[in-house]
Amino acid sequence: MLKPLPGDTFDNLFYPPKGYKYFESADQNPLLPGAKGFEPVNSWWMADCSLLAYEQDPDYVRSCLKGAGLETEALLGEWGPGHRGTEGFIASNASVVIVAFRGTEKDDPQDALTDANVIPTEENGCKVHWGFKLALDQVWAAVTGTLDRLRGRPVFFTGHSLGAALGSLAAWRWDVDSTLYTYGSPRVGNPAFRDQLLAKTRRIYRFVNCQDAVTQVPLEGPSYTHVGEEKYFDRKGQLNDAMSRLGRWWDGTLGMWGHRRALAHGAPEFFLGNHSPGRYAVLTWNHYASGKDAR
Repeated sequence: MLKPLPGDTFDNLFYPPKGYKYFESADQNPLLPGAKGFEPVNSWWMADCSLLAYEQDPDYVRSCLKGAGLETEALLGEWGPGHRGTEGFIASNASVVIVAFRGTEKDDPQDALTDANVIPTEENGCKVHWGFKLALDQVWAAVTGTLDRLRGRPVFFTGHSLGAALGSLAAWRWDVDSTLYTYGSPRVGNPAFRDQLLAKTRRIYRFVNCQDAVTQVPLEGPSYTHVGEEKYFDRKGQLNDAMSRLGRWWDGTLGMWGHRRALAHGAPEFFLGNHSPGRYAVLTWNHYASGKDAR
């Protein structure tokens, strides 16, 4: 069954939609940890994990993960209202380990500083976004300590927005081949970073929702480039592989034109509104459910 998109509101840009049901029907639609390529059901699982990382109540997060058959191995950073800095979680079962990072939080000024610190810095022969590097450094010891304890299982990294950038850096730093699903990711590093990450794993799937504005920054050039296989949702919610620049531009133009009435009623600007983490979760579910129903 397909789900309606969350409302086009500013709250939904920074928080999970009210009443969202995480991992709905997970027992009938299990994660496929051993997948050698892209799997729509895995994209939905990772999108839900990325959205769940935005929740404020750690007990609720643990409960949602447990309902999906996952044990909470670690809560990264300090959780809850008023806390600042990098947050995320590591969850596992006997077959898989998932590392999910939270994206930018509206009420956390430290996140805004992290996003804005676009000066490239050197690490391991590459140039990476300084703000993202410092944010990951805050929790990296906890990440590696937990993953070391759980070695031997496939590892999935994921996140939305800032969380997507942190997931990309984490997959690059981690010493074992892993899988990476990102949603609304900004650019993270230079071509050397891209090449090193691709040498470690080719299972990198980068979701973009119809010219999502955050996926356009920092500007592409010698210091920043995207990495991974682009999965592009067009203005109608259909998933496209390898859409041309002209195709993306035309799709975005038509979407923006159709959005003008919503904009007049206080909705976010079209390309910014498409960044909503809840929309990525619903779009990935709808793509998976459509293919499942078709079979």
